[in-house]
Amino acid sequence: MKYSLPSNFRCEPFYNRSQSTVNCSDDKPFERRLLTSYFYYDITEEERPWENPASFLPQMFVLWREREAELRSFFQKRDGKNGRTLMIAMTAVFIDALFWLNKKKVGQLQDIEAAAAQLKHKPVNIEERLRFILIKPESYHSFTQLRALMNELEKLTARSKAMGEW
Repeated sequence: MKYSLPSNFRCEPFYNRSQSTVNCSDDKPFERRLLTSYFYYDITEEERPWENPASFLPQMFVLWREREAELRSFFQKRDGKNGRTLMIAMTAVFIDALFWLNKKKVGQLQDIEAAAAQLKHKPVNIEERLRFILIKPESYHSFTQLRALMNELEKLTARSKAMGEW
């Protein structure tokens, strides 16, 4: 299946500015689609995970824990270049989880850092921290920042759930 990539999603490092379509296999499970077709659900609205984050966010945190070890391995070997693709994918997962926690879809990627800063539930200094990761995803420091953001987001999710916000 091929779907159209809106111009406001054609942003580095996720997509090339000239890319107008994305190929996606119909049989991919949720987690696999998150890793290979960034922001698929936000673009296609085939499903609307932001309307029911309790059903989707736990899967995303499990996916992070599974991939974190793989990323750590790349950086222990000082091989951030080969870890770049997975870092970009996991950054997209983080952005989706952040917006979905707030019951919002990702509407665009242009200036995503400022959009994230406007959310109610967000890690401290999200704008600067996310910008840092997006500028150089192959950096070890970006990995440590993403790891910290995912941990904070998981705590925010637990807090929101405990407060009965979803």
